[in-house]
Amino acid sequence: MTSEMSLRGNYTLAGSDSGDAHQEDFPWFAMVVLVIALPLLCWLKKRTGQVTEAKACKSFIEHPPVLQVRNDRVELLDPSDAVQQATAHIVSSDDEASSVQRRGILDAALEVQKRDGGFSGAAMMHREVRADYWGITWESFEEFMEITRRTLAMGDLLNTGRVEYAVEKFESPDIGPNMYQVNDQVIKPTTKSDSVLPGTSWAFRGGGVGAKVTLFVTHAWQEGAFEFERQLKRGWPESANGTGEGAAYICFLSNPQHLDIGAMLERIETSPFSVALRSMPAPGLMVMCGTKNGAIHERAWCVFEAYMALEQEVPICVPGSGVDLAVNREAVTAEAMRLYAAQREAKTREGQTESDVGYLVANCLCIICNPAAIAYALWYCCRTVYTGCRGRSARAAVTSMAAEAGDGHLVDVRNAKCTSPADLANILEQITGREEHINRLVGECILKAAAWAHLQEEPLAVGDERCGGLGCRGVIIFFVCLLLVAPVAGASVMLLMSK
Repeated sequence: MTSEMSLRGNYTLAGSDSGDAHQEDFPWFAMVVLVIALPLLCWLKKRTGQVTEAKACKSFIEHPPVLQVRNDRVELLDPSDAVQQATAHIVSSDDEASSVQRRGILDAALEVQKRDGGFSGAAMMHREVRADYWGITWESFEEFMEITRRTLAMGDLLNTGRVEYAVEKFESPDIGPNMYQVNDQVIKPTTKSDSVLPGTSWAFRGGGVGAKVTLFVTHAWQEGAFEFERQLKRGWPESANGTGEGAAYICFLSNPQHLDIGAMLERIETSPFSVALRSMPAPGLMVMCGTKNGAIHERAWCVFEAYMALEQEVPICVPGSGVDLAVNREAVTAEAMRLYAAQREAKTREGQTESDVGYLVANCLCIICNPAAIAYALWYCCRTVYTGCRGRSARAAVTSMAAEAGDGHLVDVRNAKCTSPADLANILEQITGREEHINRLVGECILKAAAWAHLQEEPLAVGDERCGGLGCRGVIIFFVCLLLVAPVAGASVMLLMSK
């Protein structure tokens, strides 16, 4: 009893009877809380950032870059989210009623074929079925590539054609024959001898009725077949079982190569390219396949397709190197490195500023309990101003470089070429007065796609961009730690004081 009263008396003396003792002990109590809580907060911030960073890196690096115009600027999207949104309407896009209607058209085309012969059935099929149903499924594309490889292995696919093609590229397993050669020696012979509708496109080959186009593939025919296959496989959205989902408009397979394609392209707005691109289920997806054999945006149709996609805010996936899209590849390589460094600096400083503000608020509140916390507050105040200024400077550099990308040195639509002079005239007529705007959008798209490649070299930069700091959460975690540690620390101090 005596011992208990003695302990209680000592506690009273230290805790309430002696004001001087209370004033001396309270700062020590607050200091203990700060010493324990602040390191714990830093550890939690680092650990949370590492987990979020790992998830972000996996999402960004496993997928190719996806870009979209927002507020008249080209922005990088989260690839997994963009692809998920683009494929959200795929299941319901090709409804049963449309399929039945197309089968009815096929039956009528077969009757015409029996009566008139030639390519009359194929002509009717492509006239009556809209181009947004000329889609190629992934299974059909794989079959096409298998036939191409078999034809090459048998020696029936030769390195001949309208232009000379390097032997090392033709024989390369990474590049292969170009699409001019594949079209003349594989696609045309195969579709000409189709048993159901001779002269039809690959989409309607073998009595098929096509599929609803859910992604649009833009490319240039000088590409190698194997190079194209590799990029398309990376850019094509996958279903849950790992197979390609939806159907793609691929001009050399979707268009009937034996029919009068020139007549189909007389009016840009009703051309198969335009109909397929504009009629995709929103938001749609464009896969932009570059090639080592040349810049695809030297071709007028590629420029116009990219422009239509950007104007309609269709997400654009770039599965290959963004450098291959530019006319001036040396320039885009150097500029992409500078842009990436500026982007990383801007996002890093943004995250640091957010986090520092959280710490600054926390330490300012702690000054009430412990004047020693003013040192932390002053440090974070200075650091917040510094990181904010650095971040603002980096963002200005990003904006400046993006603007410079559209001055025509990466791509200039006025220099684009086309196999058909009539097609070129139609395209130039459509874009007259908007050349600078198209150069800016396409140039910015190329530059940001090229800068993406540096994520492979420095993936941790993704963490800087997506989870630079805990910010306001830091304040919450701090005070949670404070509440958890305060009773223990207070009890420990009182116990020591009572002895």
